[in-house]
Amino acid sequence: MARKKGETVKPSPVQSAQHVLDRLNDFLVRNPSSSLLGELYQTLVSSDGVEQVAAIKKLSAALKESLFMSDSDLSKISHNVENLLYCLSEPLVLSYLKQVLNLGIETITTSSGDTQVVGDCYQLLAKVVKAVGLLVQFASGQRKNCPVQPRAEALMVWTEEIFPSLLHLLKSDSSILTCKLSTGTVLPLILRVRNEGQLQKAFDPWPKDWFRESPLAEVCFLGGLVSGLSEEELLQTDEDNRTVLLHILLKRALIVHERQAHHLSITCAVSQHARLIFRGIVDMNILLASSEQEARAFLEESAMFLIDLPWHRKGKYDTVAYLAEVMGCSALLRLRPALVTSLLSAAEEPTMCSYVKDLVQKLASLHRKEACTAEFERAWLEPFSMATKNHSRELLVPLFQHVLPVLTAIHPGTTQYVFGKLSEDRSDFVPATLKCLLLDKALIESGNLERWRHVLLQGMSHMDVQVRLDTLQLLTEHPKSCEPVKPLCLQLLRSFLHLNINMQGAPFRQQMISCIKKVLNRIFDSSTLLNRQLRRGELPEEHAQLVPPQLEAHQEFVTWLHGMCMEQLFPGANFGRRFTALAILEVLVTVHAAKGQPALSS
Repeated sequence: MARKKGETVKPSPVQSAQHVLDRLNDFLVRNPSSSLLGELYQTLVSSDGVEQVAAIKKLSAALKESLFMSDSDLSKISHNVENLLYCLSEPLVLSYLKQVLNLGIETITTSSGDTQVVGDCYQLLAKVVKAVGLLVQFASGQRKNCPVQPRAEALMVWTEEIFPSLLHLLKSDSSILTCKLSTGTVLPLILRVRNEGQLQKAFDPWPKDWFRESPLAEVCFLGGLVSGLSEEELLQTDEDNRTVLLHILLKRALIVHERQAHHLSITCAVSQHARLIFRGIVDMNILLASSEQEARAFLEESAMFLIDLPWHRKGKYDTVAYLAEVMGCSALLRLRPALVTSLLSAAEEPTMCSYVKDLVQKLASLHRKEACTAEFERAWLEPFSMATKNHSRELLVPLFQHVLPVLTAIHPGTTQYVFGKLSEDRSDFVPATLKCLLLDKALIESGNLERWRHVLLQGMSHMDVQVRLDTLQLLTEHPKSCEPVKPLCLQLLRSFLHLNINMQGAPFRQQMISCIKKVLNRIFDSSTLLNRQLRRGELPEEHAQLVPPQLEAHQEFVTWLHGMCMEQLFPGANFGRRFTALAILEVLVTVHAAKGQPALSS
């Protein structure tokens, strides 16, 4: 059928990885004189890395051009998520994912005493479950587009096989929150495809056995129902005129809320009394012990039992802290040398961050009093530096935002130590460097950021939004509200605004405008103070000579800021750009009206 004028060529999806490989083999068979394989071999065995990279690029371009000449359909291939899911749905990949699920659950069962291994397994399984969710959605879409789709049907048979493993992850009381949330999101998707058009039957009766071991499992499952179902599915009625929204979700949510609210106050009271009882038992056993060796044996046995418990047990933190008070932190570290490493890894769970922070503060404070500087750094800062390498943002954020400030307050040399370790690593150390700079109060007060210019330039265009905000905070915040803004900061602020004036996220815009307001207040307040000191002759002669250039820099920045914001209001500017520009202009007018024009007159 001839293509109509103006109609675009629809991309030809890749059926599998073998699809492309077969075409490549056909090309080589039809072109036996091609030196492609020989050149590729010579490239791989070359010892010159630069030569390897250059040759591979040339080979890639030549291979692509040759393939397009041999098979014109290859130029229509679209490399997108759909193609990736085609490859993921290969039987070999499905078998691998199933094996990983089963092996992970088996490892958790057999390694229940090793909290580090269990935590790593749950993090891996959470990622596998997310991949399963993508495949289920892909199979659902394939079945809608084509009722008879062998690949989609094979996927659904596979999901039936792994359903018990997914249910085990949701039901398990030891499963971490990240894994429960992922599983709670995927299971409703499987049930939706399994009971297409009759979703109510999947919950009649409600599967209470799934949530008996862990009450949190039901909350995660209900959350997955809300996020995974469309409005039509939530409001679709069955033969009894029942809907998923009213007769399942709302009903179960009210029951869970009533049950949890009823037990919350009781749980808090029991937890508080349990801590008091534990302290009383420890003190009593120490008093009744016939010898120091007997008391020490009791404390060591209790400590090893508590440390080996999973870190998601909230009652573990206070009890370990009290044992550290009684027997000393050094003794705990001798019993379990990996205590600090496993404790820092527990911060990856969002609900545990505050508990980890408090326990780190308690143990590190005690250990700093007991040990020398070298021993403290070896016990705490070395594991911290190791934890920041090759880990996800889920762990790096709590480590640098919660744990690092605690360690810095206890040991002032923490930032220098971390800086040294980061400089040895070739990975992206910009987020960590900025967080260390923010904790260096002396550096912020001095405003001497010239040494870190390259880090700031990378931070203001970093792919992570929080890193950009850390950069802006470092440029704008100062403990003294009347401190003049350094010319370097004003220069970097111009670059930052040029790069980020078009950011679309509302939280980012809100924090950026707040920082701009702070720096404008500093400019007007410091200019007023400098003018007054200059008129009264309160400044030494060498300092007085620097005032006019500083005031001029302030005036130029305010004038530039006003002009830059006006330039953003051109016809066709998107909402984010216009909103940010108008908000900055509003702040500028408000601050100018409150501080007055004389502030910037030299």
